[in-house]
Amino acid sequence: MQLIDSIADWFIDRLLAKARPVIRQELGTATANIATDVQSELARTAKSLSDQWSSQAEALAEKADAIESKLGGAAEKIDAIAKAVTSPPSAPAPFNWGKP
Repeated sequence: MQLIDSIADWFIDRLLAKARPVIRQELGTATANIATDVQSELARTAKSLSDQWSSQAEALAEKADAIESKLGGAAEKIDAIAKAVTSPPSAPAPFNWGKP
């Protein structure tokens, strides 16, 4: 029984000795492939997010321009009203009809 165990151990050691370099090479290749795939996916995700943010920024800029133009028009109207209220009348005062 001990002889069979010794032969089995020797056989397993030989198999492992031959398999270790192959396993290391395969693991190295697999790791490199995974790293490349992850890097590519990250680049795609970054580009997608960049495109989304860019389009959202453009939409927000258009909305800001629209609001700014509306506020600009309102500010001009407010200025005109303030000038009209605070400036002296340009027409002569109406006739008093004898009232003191």
